[in-house]
Amino acid sequence: SGDYYETNIVLYSWSLGEGMVETVVEKSIILSQGFQQHFLIDKEHNADTRYQDIEVNVYPNPAKNYIEIKISKKLDPLDGCFIEIYDLNGKGLLKKEILSHNETINLSSFNRKSLILRITKDFHILKLVTIQRI
Repeated sequence: SGDYYETNIVLYSWSLGEGMVETVVEKSIILSQGFQQHFLIDKEHNADTRYQDIEVNVYPNPAKNYIEIKISKKLDPLDGCFIEIYDLNGKGLLKKEILSHNETINLSSFNRKSLILRITKDFHILKLVTIQRI
């Protein structure tokens, strides 16, 4: 059993019976984290807060046949970085290792009007954005 708490800035979920493995204290907030949830999601910026200083730009959006992805040089090395594209039902359409701070993704093979783009580093979300196709 468990529950979740959500505001326009943060999403936090928990379940009972997990062993406590980490406690984070910031101002008046105390967060003890278990195995189910290993990080906070900053919903305002759609990113794992551990990588909040890393800039990831995706453009154009809306896009016709391609998107450009620019990742700040602060994220180095790029080992463990992936671009993932999903349809709105969560079906994986593409998973590509990121090899450069500048990537171009061809969208012409995806016949959907909306796509979900997720950029991760070692399974942590750096960017999560809906791409509109025109």
